[in-house]
Amino acid sequence: AQAALDGEGKYILTVSDNTTISATFKAQQFTVTATITGSSERVSITLSPEATDGKYAYGTRLTVTVTVQSTLRGITPGSFKVSTDPDAELVDGEYTFTVTGDTTISVTIHEHEYSEYEVDTDRTYHNAYCDVCDYYLHEYHINMLVISATTATDETLACSKECGYVGSNPRSHQLKGVDDGDGNCHQECQNTSPKCDYRTESKPHDMKWQRLDPVSEGHSGVCNNCGYTVEKEAHDTLGEDGACSKCGYKDSGEHTCKDESAVLVKGSKQLTLTDYRDGLCDECGQQLESPVWEANPSGKLTLTASYQADANYKKIVVPAEIPGVNYTKVAMNKNTNITDVIIPGTIFVDNQAFSGCTALEHAVILSKGDSTGKLPSNLFKDCSALKWVVVSAEVTSINDTAFSGSIADGCAIYFMGTSTAWSTLISGLSTSKASYAFLTKEGTTVRYLNDDAEAQAWYWGEDEVIPHDGKKSI
Repeated sequence: AQAALDGEGKYILTVSDNTTISATFKAQQFTVTATITGSSERVSITLSPEATDGKYAYGTRLTVTVTVQSTLRGITPGSFKVSTDPDAELVDGEYTFTVTGDTTISVTIHEHEYSEYEVDTDRTYHNAYCDVCDYYLHEYHINMLVISATTATDETLACSKECGYVGSNPRSHQLKGVDDGDGNCHQECQNTSPKCDYRTESKPHDMKWQRLDPVSEGHSGVCNNCGYTVEKEAHDTLGEDGACSKCGYKDSGEHTCKDESAVLVKGSKQLTLTDYRDGLCDECGQQLESPVWEANPSGKLTLTASYQADANYKKIVVPAEIPGVNYTKVAMNKNTNITDVIIPGTIFVDNQAFSGCTALEHAVILSKGDSTGKLPSNLFKDCSALKWVVVSAEVTSINDTAFSGSIADGCAIYFMGTSTAWSTLISGLSTSKASYAFLTKEGTTVRYLNDDAEAQAWYWGEDEVIPHDGKKSI
């Protein structure tokens, strides 16, 4: 018969006959349970070997591996516990023990906490130790914040972790006008990542007024800051001597505006050039009734379409100012009518200003070129009839494509500075680009007006503007 052992593993019987005793031994089976407390996302516990039918046999050597797959989380000392071993400790994320009974394994996960960051020696990064587990953090500066945006020109960025890092290169504001709807407007910075909250104070619209065609119809206007527009408005007489206070138009009723000459001013000297036109009335200085000039919102001045091919406007002096027109630069690209042009010292030339002007023979640039002091890209590209150019001494650099495309051989350059200054300009050019090739080739001659008193006299005589081939002539 099947007998049973008592609680101490004993069985007592009385021997009364031959007796055979046999025993079958079966290993004890135990459960091993693993739990995670805290944020368990991207954290795992694995047991090796795996359980059989959810149980482990007595004496099994079991390895516990805890993997934290995010640097944002960690395991603190004492947060790994094994019910059968109070001294259990993870070593490189692992713990091995012998199963001798039901076992509970618990792991507590925490979010790393950093109370202090410091900038790394490589200022691209910052470092910190977790306040709880001493985890070492080494990361890029993140979530840059705008800490200074008090000027209208730029803003300063700093690391949001308050590690002390401040960007060395201020970021320029990208301003956009916003109409306040009450006759005023302001500008707001459009920068994001991080967002900049800089805005200017609200102030009245900065209107740029343009006379209508015909001029008697009035004028239109657009705000330079926010784009607010006035389609049509009648002239007033509130300006100087009864002129319109907005566009400068004055209907004197005493003459018909005519443009039969141009006025060129250099310092205290003034020349009236009868062969040139400037688009302004010789008597009152206003634009003609059918305007010769127009400017776009960016301040670029161009000839109106009706004068692009006008035979009277082959020789042009760009006006230093035009009543009612706001502009800082000029461009006449692809105008195949003009032969001569003079740019005053206060007006810049735009990229491609004379590109494709195939009839242009003579150009005088009294300004420093563009707003940066450079003769800009493609300035004289394909000016195939070009004979000479006067270049201001204020020009400090030349774009590699300023003189490019098809330009006639034998062109002369009259530089208003010294030969030393010109050599500096040439040294700044790429020797493999178009401008260097044109300005240094055998057919191009250069005269330095500041080195040549006679040439200076030719440049500014009583009735002459520029030298050419050793003769006083326009």
